[in-house]
Amino acid sequence: MTSVSLQEMRRPSVPLHVEVADLLRNRILSGAMPSGSQLPPISRFSEQMGVARMTVRQAMDSLEAEGLIERHSGRGTFVRDVTLREPRILKMQADLSQLHDMVDNLEVRFSSYGPHRDGPSPSDDGMLALRRIHLLHGKPFCLADLKLRREVYELAPERFMTEIAVSVLKDLGVEVATAKQRVTISYADMETAQALDVRLNSPVMHVKRWFLDDRGQRIYSANLIYPEDALGIEIEFRV
Repeated sequence: MTSVSLQEMRRPSVPLHVEVADLLRNRILSGAMPSGSQLPPISRFSEQMGVARMTVRQAMDSLEAEGLIERHSGRGTFVRDVTLREPRILKMQADLSQLHDMVDNLEVRFSSYGPHRDGPSPSDDGMLALRRIHLLHGKPFCLADLKLRREVYELAPERFMTEIAVSVLKDLGVEVATAKQRVTISYADMETAQALDVRLNSPVMHVKRWFLDDRGQRIYSANLIYPEDALGIEIEFRV
């Protein structure tokens, strides 16, 4: 996968400085850029995004007017103390077999953004990390950041490298005591937009999933990002 510029991923008819402002605003309001953190210099943003410095400066002007950032002469630009809205969570139950059915027929392709083509890398929490793209009918279905307990991965390393992890766990008979996931709406940053072949700042479904053993210890966890048209949720309420 070759690197592309923000220009190539922008939404049609959206001014470039608005696209940059939306990208930075989404990072701030999602907590990815926490209060007090310092933004890189305009020259670095300009180089990373492949846009003119004036474009970045216009985006910064918008964010400053909204009260999201503050500039200090000689010190730089910082994220202001912003109150993040906590989403209200609607809890529901489902059978794990529904998840197994959903991942049937998915294929695995490794993302050029992850150094995991030859094997997973250790993460800070002792798990093994993998990044890949899941495909459905040859098209990107989701961008997946996975973590597996080392001893579980070593049960079938070749399979975990080439197949959907949830299916491999099922086939190996790994005992799962608790399985949860949370779905929220997010927006595609440059990396996500390129990986999933969607427009920058377009809506995406962000799924956090984890499987625990009977001691409450993680077996597997995943951060998954789906294009807005790839995933839906249907709830039947008992009345």
